Amino acid sequence: MHIMPSRLAPDGSPALSGIGLHTVAEVLQYRTVTAPDSVAFIHLLDGEFDEAKITYQTLYLAAMNIASMLVDANTSGKQVLLLFDPRFAYISALFGVFPSGAVAVPSFPPVGSRALNRLATISADAQPYLKLWMVNDG
Repeated sequence: MHIMPSRLAPDGSPALSGIGLHTVAEVLQYRTVTAPDSVAFIHLLDGEFDEAKITYQTLYLAAMNIASMLVDANTSGKQVLLLFDPRFAYISALFGVFPSGAVAVPSFPPVGSRALNRLATISADAQPYLKLWMVNDG
């Protein structure tokens, strides 16, 4: 397949319009090939200035590790509960779910009894085949 971008995105990489990418997983793979060291996401650690960055290549490698595990666990078409704080581990897990064929059920890790009740309701409704979480998502 020959990709011919019509214009450049703000970061100088080829724009995605008209090049035949149909899924988020395809876009991530494309950006990993065309701009591996470009920043994919920025997390404002303090909510304002202190930031951490993740490149397309780093995100892709982390997501593919998770996707591989999910494929090995036979999760295609099955619900996978994601219990992560909104940081890079969450993004990596979500992007890993897409190519695996699993169905993402995102939620925050429970804090307090009210959150436990909410998580129990989500879990009962979604009936996840698998649950993913990270103890320390620093």
